[in-house]
Amino acid sequence: MTNKEKLYNLKEYLDTLYPNTKCFLNHQNDYQLLFAVIMSAQSQDRVVNSVTPTLFTKYPSLESLANADLNSVIDIIKIVGLAPTKAKNIIKSAQILIERFNGIVPKDREDLMSLPGVGYKTASVVRGELFNLNEFPVDTHVNRVMLRLNIASKNDSPKDLEQKLVKLYSGDNMIHFHRQVITFGREICINGFATGNGSEGTGIS
Repeated sequence: MTNKEKLYNLKEYLDTLYPNTKCFLNHQNDYQLLFAVIMSAQSQDRVVNSVTPTLFTKYPSLESLANADLNSVIDIIKIVGLAPTKAKNIIKSAQILIERFNGIVPKDREDLMSLPGVGYKTASVVRGELFNLNEFPVDTHVNRVMLRLNIASKNDSPKDLEQKLVKLYSGDNMIHFHRQVITFGREICINGFATGNGSEGTGIS
């Protein structure tokens, strides 16, 4: 079975488990998602979702975030980890969005990655979630599932694997498939093995 066939068999199976998905990070507008993704680095989505209501209530506009007190932001987001760096990145990115992009989150990867705290994966999440572009961001769950299927190799970097998956999968709504794989990795394919009603017998392994 080719890697492409494995991926499409996985998609068919995950459609039965998770027919509907939504963005894991709660947000009400584009810049809120961008900043939530910045905060999610080395943190769990549920932790980020626990601090964003307070952050975006105290600073309800991009302009207010651009002028936010650094220590105040640090205090609000401290439980997500790396708070001083993330707070600086959020404030500076808000300033750059206003100064360079007229307050609009750009869809171009290079423009996104010019913002502090935005690396390749963060840009991929934003491009996929906000603009429905063909992106397949790789986290530990995606990597684990793809290693299990021998689609990924142990030498693949997250960027290498993402580019591989984008080439292999040409179906609709790639970001939805990405969310399905993450959910599968969180709930079923744990520690490299599928448990419960996982991949065994599904034709994907």
